[in-house]
Amino acid sequence: MVRLLIGLTGGVGVGKSMAARVLAELGAEVVSGDELGRRVLEGSPEMLAEVRARFGDDVFEPDGALRRRALGERVFAGREHAHWLTERTFAGIYRLWREAVARSVREVVVFDAALIFEWGIEREFDLLLAVTASREHVMLRLSREGRLTLAEIESRLAAQTLPSDKARQSHIQITNDGTIEELESAIRTVWHARIAPELQKRRETGNDPLR
Repeated sequence: MVRLLIGLTGGVGVGKSMAARVLAELGAEVVSGDELGRRVLEGSPEMLAEVRARFGDDVFEPDGALRRRALGERVFAGREHAHWLTERTFAGIYRLWREAVARSVREVVVFDAALIFEWGIEREFDLLLAVTASREHVMLRLSREGRLTLAEIESRLAAQTLPSDKARQSHIQITNDGTIEELESAIRTVWHARIAPELQKRRETGNDPLR
C-alpha cells in the first residue's frame, strides 16, 4: 500500500493539536507522541521507580498513580530533567510509533510529536510540517486556556527548541498567529497542494521506497 508519513511538530501553545485534528478530518491517521509517552512511562514499573527516585514522592498520588502535571513542573524546571526523561522514554515511544505505522490502513499517517528533531528521527518522514507562533500569541493562548500558571508557561517555553529552528528544517511551515479558522484553512491548503498530489503520484508510479 502507498504510504505517506508526515511528522507534525511545534512547540507548546502553537496550535499543533488543532492542526492534527484537521489532518485527521481530512483522512489521515494521527498518532500522538504525548499519548505514546504516557503509555511508555505509566506502563513500566521500573521506569516509574526511576522517576520516583529522581523527583520524589510528590509526583505520585497516594495510590501510586503518576501526577502528570506535578511531573511536568519538575521536568520543565531544567533542561537536564527533560533530557533525562527523553532518554528513558524515546526507545519505547519509537517502537510504539513504528507499530502504529505497521497496523495502519490509512495512506497518510501523521506523527504528532514536539520532539521529532530532538529524537533525531526527522529523516523518516516524507514531509515535515512545523506549526509555529509568536511568543506573544503562545502566551496569550496558554493563559486563556488556564491549565498552566505563568511560571509553568515560562518554564516550558525555556525548555523547548526554538520554534524558528524547527521551521527552518521542515518542508512546510505554518505560522499560527491568527484565528482558528485561518489555521484550519492553512492545513487544508497544505493537504490539497502538497499531500494529495504526492499521494496521487505514488499511486500512479507505485513509488514508495521508504515503506
